[in-house]
Amino acid sequence: MLIALIVNIIFFEQQESKIVSMLDITPMAIRPRVTITLDEEIYKELIHIAEEQERTPANFAAYIVTKAIKEKNKENQQQKEVL
Repeated sequence: MLIALIVNIIFFEQQESKIVSMLDITPMAIRPRVTITLDEEIYKELIHIAEEQERTPANFAAYIVTKAIKEKNKENQQQKEVL
């Protein structure tokens, strides 16, 4: 418990630490966050589908966004190849 608290303090305050370097611990990558506002019906549907897939709503939303961006990039690449 104490070790977890110390590690959390070190990582979340973004300070270099001799403890971390001695233990050769690499902090988890900090991932950017996005806040969105959804209509209530869309939000309910997001929760429903996420539960069906045994995901959190945030994880499912991230999956949807990632998939849409990959598809868009694939379309753009195909258009460039045609030109």
